[in-house]
Amino acid sequence: MTPARERRILTLATLGIVGVGSYASFAIPVLAGVLQERFSLSDSGLGLVLSANMVGGVAGGLVGGVLADRLGRRRTLRSLAWLAAVGWLLCGLGGLPILMAGLAIGGFGFSGALTAGSALLSGLYPDRRRASYSTILVTSALAGIVLPPAIAVLRSGVRAGDIRFELAVGGPFALVALVVATLAWLAGTARSSHERSRASDATTAMRGPVVAGIALIVALAACHSAADTTLYSWMPRFLTTTFTSHSFDPAIVLSLYSAVYLIGRLALSAMPDTVATNALLIAPGILGGTLALLSVHASTFAGAAWLYVAASAMYGLEFPSLMGLAARRYPDRFGTVCGLVSAANLVAAVGVWGVGKATEITGSMRPGMSAACLGFIVFGLGCALWLRLNNRATSAVSKECGDEGE
Repeated sequence: MTPARERRILTLATLGIVGVGSYASFAIPVLAGVLQERFSLSDSGLGLVLSANMVGGVAGGLVGGVLADRLGRRRTLRSLAWLAAVGWLLCGLGGLPILMAGLAIGGFGFSGALTAGSALLSGLYPDRRRASYSTILVTSALAGIVLPPAIAVLRSGVRAGDIRFELAVGGPFALVALVVATLAWLAGTARSSHERSRASDATTAMRGPVVAGIALIVALAACHSAADTTLYSWMPRFLTTTFTSHSFDPAIVLSLYSAVYLIGRLALSAMPDTVATNALLIAPGILGGTLALLSVHASTFAGAAWLYVAASAMYGLEFPSLMGLAARRYPDRFGTVCGLVSAANLVAAVGVWGVGKATEITGSMRPGMSAACLGFIVFGLGCALWLRLNNRATSAVSKECGDEGE
């Protein structure tokens, strides 16, 4: 098999695992109302179900990132994708405890596979690292356009009594498990000479400045992820319960969210890594966070829905820009960086649960959702401060070198 064909197979298998494996992320928020009714859950109890997938992903992403840099990115991708398939099979086999266990195991495996896949593509396309990471996110966005309306049909079928709950939940998860397992096997048949597979190849020493830089990237990514995931997880429920009349099914909002993510990240994929890096780190979060706040406090369903979509069009640009920068600065440690970012999603899981708890305490979803919106603004301001301090440090070093030259 030629290296070019091997690279194509690895790329397609990786993107396929990401696209199909994203199902759980879209299914559980859309089915939230059905799950709450089926298992008689409180709002905080529903928050635990919504966050089960993320809780598993916290550990899975960290393990996947470390293993990808140590044992090989392709091997790690394949093994953890198989584990995800096992978890998703469990989702349709029993009651609430087994469903939550399946979501946690599936989240562990999928998050680890996503982390390894991100690092793998970054190594396969070293001249287009931001583009390769954006492509991962574009693939997930494509799934997000198609899946929520289809899942909404299943939800309606369950409520109308036309589809059994067990079939509506377990059937799709079983299909996803089969497809992901097959793609993982396909990835195992190819090994590109472009793939960096061992930690011994790494040249980036984990010294103080490197550790500090990675820690800052992880903190910024966690801030963005917590805000994004919390709003996404609760938005269908927020729109359903806050407004008595709906111009369209709230699940459609998730499709529109994915559509604007797709457009923005396709644009990022077309840009060279050096274009507009600073602007894409600072402006989108500040503008998007403001629009998200306006969405949460809108007086009409249409206003809330369209402002949320507009907000996601803005803040959807900043996270891949940050990860593209990380891939360029720490190419040999990018799997580890992705793993740490995934582990920091524990903050997102806490945020999802926190909105449910805040709703129980205040009787309204708006306070918790508003707090989540502030995460985007903090991200933009944090990046502005970081870049300013970094420029000062660079200028000081340049001045010192100039004085020594004189």
